[in-house]
Amino acid sequence: GTPVDPKAAALRAPGAPIARRPPPVSAAARDAGPRSGAGSAEAPGEAAPPIAAAEPAPPPPAPLAVAEQREAMGGGNPAGSAGGAGGNAPRGIDAGAPLAPGHVIVHNDVWCNIWIDGASHGNQRNEPLEVTAGHHVVRCVNPIGEWTQDADVAPGATRILTGSLLRDLQVTLDVDATIDGKPYPRGAVVRLKPGNIEVIAGGKKQFITFRASCRLKDTPDLGCYL
Repeated sequence: GTPVDPKAAALRAPGAPIARRPPPVSAAARDAGPRSGAGSAEAPGEAAPPIAAAEPAPPPPAPLAVAEQREAMGGGNPAGSAGGAGGNAPRGIDAGAPLAPGHVIVHNDVWCNIWIDGASHGNQRNEPLEVTAGHHVVRCVNPIGEWTQDADVAPGATRILTGSLLRDLQVTLDVDATIDGKPYPRGAVVRLKPGNIEVIAGGKKQFITFRASCRLKDTPDLGCYL
């Protein structure tokens, strides 16, 4: 028969029926929970404890704004991902882009072959010659002489170099003469640049090529004699 709970028997009132303690439930039966249908050991009127609902999954994180994504990638600078640590690369500037070239123009009183940094550019007086930005050494070479000048050329800029190779000549007049439209008295010493110049003297007019210092005479022929 069902065992009698001694504590319950000691506390019952006289004449009251003896309370019977329910049979023990095994651990396997507890874990299995209540069974439906006939033969269920579940006490009448006792509801089975509710099964806890599964915790809902957290919502996915909201997408970062474009500015926040850039900040996360480049430290707050939109060019940070390209500029390395700190994002210091200037926006829209390619640090590896070559500098724009510049030009050099040589002015000289006679023709000359032009050399730039040891490379010949031929007889190109008064013409723009393309060079890289930076420092250059320019030479102007003619059979009668040459000159050399340094030139610093900025990107996209043009440098003009001016020189002279012709030396003044001294022409001593043995006769009154008009040279290149200007009259001079006999005995005057006139300084001229080499070249072909109009001379009027002794009633004669002609072009005389002056190449060196000389004396202007009208006999036997009008000319400049060494």
